[in-house]
Amino acid sequence: MGPSVGANFELKATTVGINGGSAELSGFGKQNFVPSVSADYGFATGNSSVVLVGGKYDLGSTTALSISGTNNGSVESLTLKEKSHVSLFVAPGMVLNDKTLAYAKVSYETSTGEVAATGSDTVTSRINGFGWGVGIRTQMSDKIYLNVEAMRIDYSAKSLGSSDAKTGSTIGSIGISYKF
Repeated sequence: MGPSVGANFELKATTVGINGGSAELSGFGKQNFVPSVSADYGFATGNSSVVLVGGKYDLGSTTALSISGTNNGSVESLTLKEKSHVSLFVAPGMVLNDKTLAYAKVSYETSTGEVAATGSDTVTSRINGFGWGVGIRTQMSDKIYLNVEAMRIDYSAKSLGSSDAKTGSTIGSIGISYKF
């Protein structure tokens, strides 16, 4: 197996829930396209089993929530962005044939969350969570792989003053990897 690096294109659907005492919002979110880069190392653990260990970094930020409204005649807005998303993962897999690997993935996820509201300073905070998913890696040539993957990420709740916010993402990705 050995090392590989890749470029991915992801569709990320993020949902946000906010609990502010007497007010609660849930199910709000946005969809974003984001490119990412990845690196991993594959260890053969048997005749038909492999374990991938690696990481991924998103090359852009994503908007998780963007709402606006009018309050006493003035427009107010709230935006929540995710920046600097990093994923560290382990993915045990099964070799299906001489060119295809199917795997399950568990990951540790970390990002910088940025909250901007009208009339307030922008607040940034580190958010952490865990992910799980499945994927298929198919060898296209001697050194090139096609990767298709689905992931779910759940972040821990974060306090925003008198409110708590919880976010998570469902991600579908397709990518190309180069095997060294």
